[in-house]
Formats: sequence, C-alpha cells, structure tokens
Amino acid sequence: MGHPEVLEAAVVGIPHPKWQERALALVVTKDNKPVPRESFDHLLRGRFAKW
Repeated sequence: MGHPEVLEAAVVGIPHPKWQERALALVVTKDNKPVPRESFDHLLRGRFAKW
C-alpha cells in the first residue's frame, strides 16, 4: 500500500504441496497497468521473508 501506484493490496495464504501454505500478494494498481516486480523490491525488503 506504500507504493504510489497501488490502489489496494492484500496478502493471503494459498495451499502449497511442500510447505502446506505460502503467501500470495494481490495488488491492484491505480491505472490497472502491470507494475514490474523490481518496482516493489525496495518496499518489500525487510518487511517480508525472501521466500
């Protein structure tokens, strides 16, 4: 939510065959255009596990 192009976001758990559950981030941008993952890396670093 801290990115200027993000309208709304959520993180939910989804089933995973090895780890039982993994996180999935869902992001909706303000102009509905894809944002490269690299644009979010600085915001995610230190807030989420690397996996």
